[in-house]
Amino acid sequence: MAGRQSSVAVNAQKKAAEAALKFQQQQDRLLELAAEFFSIPEKNGVASLEKQIEDLEAKIEQLRVKIGEQQESSQIEQAAVVSRMKAEGIAVGEIAQRLVLSTAEARKLLKLGAAKAATKIDEASAVTEDVETSSAV
Repeated sequence: MAGRQSSVAVNAQKKAAEAALKFQQQQDRLLELAAEFFSIPEKNGVASLEKQIEDLEAKIEQLRVKIGEQQESSQIEQAAVVSRMKAEGIAVGEIAQRLVLSTAEARKLLKLGAAKAATKIDEASAVTEDVETSSAV
């Protein structure tokens, strides 16, 4: 008798197997639905647009760096012009008025021009010393 199962036990096993099969089928359907859900943005082009936005944001950042460099270069050139105006004997206030700057901005440009001039003099001295040293050798 040990080898025979009762009809109740056999029915219980069949019901358990059917329930497990239904559960597995439901899980498979849910996985398919989830895959469909996540593929919708790709199908509709949203992912492509997001990639374009990322690329454009990177380009904007590069342009911001470039404009910063060019603004610095422009400011150095403007400082040279302000320094030449000062060399003409024009007062800082008048320079500011002529260039539609505040007096503080004009002074800042004069300081920048003086600092750049000092740097050029230092660089020229270093080159002269290098030439003299190499000539002596």
